[in-house]
Amino acid sequence: MTRLVKILALGLGLALLLPVTTTADAGPIGGPPPPRPVADYRFQDSLASTVPGAPVLRNLNGTPPNEFGQEVVDGHNRTVLQFADGGGLRLGNATSLVAPDKYTIAVKFRFDTTASYGRVIAFKPDSNDNADTGLYVQDDDLIWYDRRYPDLDNIGPDQWVTVVLTRTANGVVRGYVGPDQVFSLNDFNNRARIDPNRVIRFFRDNDNNEESSGAVARIRLWDRVLTPDQVARLSAV
Repeated sequence: MTRLVKILALGLGLALLLPVTTTADAGPIGGPPPPRPVADYRFQDSLASTVPGAPVLRNLNGTPPNEFGQEVVDGHNRTVLQFADGGGLRLGNATSLVAPDKYTIAVKFRFDTTASYGRVIAFKPDSNDNADTGLYVQDDDLIWYDRRYPDLDNIGPDQWVTVVLTRTANGVVRGYVGPDQVFSLNDFNNRARIDPNRVIRFFRDNDNNEESSGAVARIRLWDRVLTPDQVARLSAV
């Protein structure tokens, strides 16, 4: 047997002994991808969801009023909704999409300033004693008020970020900036529970004092709690 034939035979033998791995066999990296959201607002000159059946968002106008504009988001020019101080968005009948105590909300946005408090998400109406509670950016950090967290400096001014808030039915609330979990808390007083008024408010504060102008490129909601691996995939889309 020639040297070449011996080499080919040896290679064939090894190939038969080793397991064959295909793309289908390998399985997904990092677990399953995020499921389809129950609402997906992309702000392409519209406040409607691209998922049929979800309520249309309502403008909460500041001065000047909210308007669509072109910005560079993650290296790509796209249409976004720009808002001034006092501006924001209102999602009514939110519990037609998610349970009041179990959800995932992802918001891709930027603030012009992050040096003080800037409201991101609120669940309590202005008349509620707990109207100040909610998700904020404060001094470059994502926080849940009224809790305090380490100083991480994870959100800067004029920086596009994907912020994710999840709540389990038994009250575990987690906040993420991009793929990174930055806080976890036990919502023992149900302040991250959607109020019976069924409204979620974005960016506008209850006293028009703790907010920032900026822009939003996408808001998504799921009726389940996404895993950390699934949350990590949201920043790329």
